[in-house]
Amino acid sequence: MDSMLASCTDENSLQHFINISEELLSSDKQTSRTSRAVINLFLARCHLIQLILCKLPTSDLQDEIIRFGQRWMQLAPHLDNLNEIFKYPCQKLYISEIRAQFHYILGTCLLQMVQEKTVSEGDAISMATALFGMSLREGSKVKKNLLSMNWSKDDATVVSRLSCVRVSQTWHFLNKILELQERDDFIHHQEKWCNESGYLQMLNQVLGLHQGDDSNQWVKSLISQLSLHPLSTKGINSRDNQIVEIDYECIINDPNNMSFLVWTCIQWRGHDLETTPVFKVFLTKRGLPFSSSNLSHCSVLSLCILDIVIFLHAVANVMEGKLEKLQHRLELDSIPLMSYPYPILNLGNQRQIDWFNAVHQHLEVKDSSKDFIPVVEAGLEVLRCRSRKERMGTELLIYLGRTMKELVSTFFISFENLLPEHKVYGGVMGILTEMSVCM
Repeated sequence: MDSMLASCTDENSLQHFINISEELLSSDKQTSRTSRAVINLFLARCHLIQLILCKLPTSDLQDEIIRFGQRWMQLAPHLDNLNEIFKYPCQKLYISEIRAQFHYILGTCLLQMVQEKTVSEGDAISMATALFGMSLREGSKVKKNLLSMNWSKDDATVVSRLSCVRVSQTWHFLNKILELQERDDFIHHQEKWCNESGYLQMLNQVLGLHQGDDSNQWVKSLISQLSLHPLSTKGINSRDNQIVEIDYECIINDPNNMSFLVWTCIQWRGHDLETTPVFKVFLTKRGLPFSSSNLSHCSVLSLCILDIVIFLHAVANVMEGKLEKLQHRLELDSIPLMSYPYPILNLGNQRQIDWFNAVHQHLEVKDSSKDFIPVVEAGLEVLRCRSRKERMGTELLIYLGRTMKELVSTFFISFENLLPEHKVYGGVMGILTEMSVCM
């Protein structure tokens, strides 16, 4: 079961796993298997909700969150047995992550409601700040740290995958809040909602729940299980040096997630490019050259690091422009939409996703069918300005030129003693047709 959950990365496989876990819980009388099924069930539900955040109507998403909360209360007694079952201390870490995920999901749902104009922006941002603060306060569960505590590889993979995404999303959002608002305002958000009365108001706002309703008696029990302590500004600043590694871990855990990669490029705009998580990940690709010495050659075998990194920065630049236009249309002014969690943002069109997936097949899957080759090569022709049919806008062309120049110069300053001499990636890179249309 554990290895099965570790391999579940899409909605269908997660839902299938949840169904299996529920069947086991309804029939199994063994305490060890039951408790293991309980924790797997919650982790699978957390992952599934993250995947469907932007796909479901708000009412359906609310139903999913309510079912999560109800099941948590029904199965809470089994969680007390965890330390007796596993060979490592885990009860507090598992329960901490479930709490943190619940806060993160509630806050993200609120921000989606902001985009739908179903809640007041000011109240929703205030509540999301408090919820994300409570979530971030639970800390991160990084895979290498879990492995050092003798966790199994599968357990560490599942928990780290969920935890690092949560920490990344909440930290970047709260960091932007601190940039745009006074410290006292941040503290006010925390103190206003991080108590039983305030939390009940947030549940009512997000889910339409009232503690007095007979059908919602689980709410009071749920609140008693939650950690409603506010997060200080120090709790955000203390993670400054860790967040690059957290984002890096997110990418390692899910390298084919183009939306997260694009979102990460946006968050790290203005930082030294060679130190950003996206660039760091692709430097680890063995056998993939940094640059191309022949831009007229667009074979899949000529794919290089700069092709991928500049593609992601190009998509990020266009998506940033789209989000700015959407923000203006929705008349939102509290915090940039680009700082919202990536699951509720549309970061890429299907053609861009198809090209990135084809690159992933080439690098990781080694698909024997080779169906991905024409897709990769067609994209390379555009990226290297060799396509006669597809062009890009001047503004994006200038941006990519500046980005490429900075990337190349910082790379060779840092690594000139480690790399063989070869021609720097010359020329300016293009992008897909949809990008140029947006400019």
